Amino acid sequence: MGGKFIALAVLLACASVPAGAVEFLSEPGVAAQLDAIRAGSLLLQTSRGRPPEGKPPIEDYPVRGFDVSHYQETIRWDKVKTEGYSFVFIKATEGDGYVDANFLNNWKGAEAAGLAKGAYHFWDFCLKGGDQADNFLRTVPVDAGAMAPTIDIEPSGSCSKRPAKAAFRKQLDDFIGKIEPAYGKMPILYVNGDIYRTYFEGDDLKYPIWFAYPREPAPKLPDGKNWTFWQYAFHGSVGGIDGEVDLDVFNGDKKQFADWIKNGGDSIGTLAAP
Repeated sequence: MGGKFIALAVLLACASVPAGAVEFLSEPGVAAQLDAIRAGSLLLQTSRGRPPEGKPPIEDYPVRGFDVSHYQETIRWDKVKTEGYSFVFIKATEGDGYVDANFLNNWKGAEAAGLAKGAYHFWDFCLKGGDQADNFLRTVPVDAGAMAPTIDIEPSGSCSKRPAKAAFRKQLDDFIGKIEPAYGKMPILYVNGDIYRTYFEGDDLKYPIWFAYPREPAPKLPDGKNWTFWQYAFHGSVGGIDGEVDLDVFNGDKKQFADWIKNGGDSIGTLAAP
């Protein structure tokens, strides 16, 4: 989730080792790139350019957005306002104590720019879900007009642990049990293919999925279920933001998007397949 450039040498060195053991995996979006490489479905970068990423047609996906954190530094939201985007996901917290330094400025700037905004929490597999939820609750204002909170679930350099499914789901349930009633919205789960297969595949999952899949055609989840948001590029650009930005689309039209926010984040089953 951050659009940070990852050199070929680093990817090649780390593609065959456990994801959580690599320090740089704390960079947003990197785990999804490695997941794609391991699956053999993403071309490695060459001297001629980056791997090809998704470019979904605007007529198929008219509701577009991006996600930001302190990596994007100071954002000129007055310029972003003119770029035609509908939403933005903003990093708020990580673990049980970290708060993104730019969260409040980005939260206010996105609102001033007229974008639907949502806060996300970067999950730490080594910490208790309830303690992580408390960090999020201390940081993110309750805003009825905002998108549902997002839980960004991917390996990081701060925790090499990959718990068993039952143990992880217990901690995730503890987190959700605190934030869902506080914000009145069903949380979104940000995952890549590896995380989904390990912890969610085949389950009767009610939560909307934001799927990291930086390529085309439009993704399907490993068990054939649908998704609500698709992160289709890690190396995008948005006017008003220096450097690279992750780009996303919503799985529906503008009316469906407005209804989705109003209704508190319906499950993926309410949306039409792409």
